[in-house]
Amino acid sequence: MREWGLKPGQLGPVFSASLVGILFGSALFGWIGDRYGRKIALISSNLLFGVFTFAAAYSANLDQLFWLRLLAGLGIGGVIPNIVAINTESAPRKYRATLALLAVGFVSVGGAIPGVVAATLVPAHGWQILFIIGGIVPIVLAVIGLFTLPESIKFMALHESQRAKSAGLSDLAARQRLGLGARHRTYRLDHRAAGRCLVRRPAGRAALHVVVAAIRARRHGLLRHLEAQ
Repeated sequence: MREWGLKPGQLGPVFSASLVGILFGSALFGWIGDRYGRKIALISSNLLFGVFTFAAAYSANLDQLFWLRLLAGLGIGGVIPNIVAINTESAPRKYRATLALLAVGFVSVGGAIPGVVAATLVPAHGWQILFIIGGIVPIVLAVIGLFTLPESIKFMALHESQRAKSAGLSDLAARQRLGLGARHRTYRLDHRAAGRCLVRRPAGRAALHVVVAAIRARRHGLLRHLEAQ
């Protein structure tokens, strides 16, 4: 404020700009996550948040800072719903509520960290250090997530273009439960996968009903034959 000769009330729009961005970013990146995948939405929103937060450190006036904070808020708004969604959609059933609560709870923890940074680093390095650190961290997380973050299992199951990946993950998990290596395949696993594919298709379900009816009829005929003897 001293550097730009500002009064305390003039910073109000800058502080509220990120909140407005969060409002619209949640809706925008929530739709992107539903349409194109949680991983893409999380990485892009982290990059958006990081790039514009880092750029805010070099803003020359209050107007630039306002718009940069607004655009960074779009990224923050995109991170929150997608991190909750990918936790609940990928977690085991008994841990879904816990992980969702943890994801939401750490939002407030993240909001408290700048206060600690401001108290320890701002006196020596200036206010710009807040935006430099706040911009670098989400960019680094986005790069790490690009190579390590798996897609939501529910998203892969619901979208036909992703079902091959989902089936591969299920097959790998089943082999691990049976104590088999990644290269080993057994007829048991192939039989289960074929059964799942058969039941999912209407024609497959109809054929399965016919087979079951034939087996029951054959068993009933065999019982009658034994009773006659």
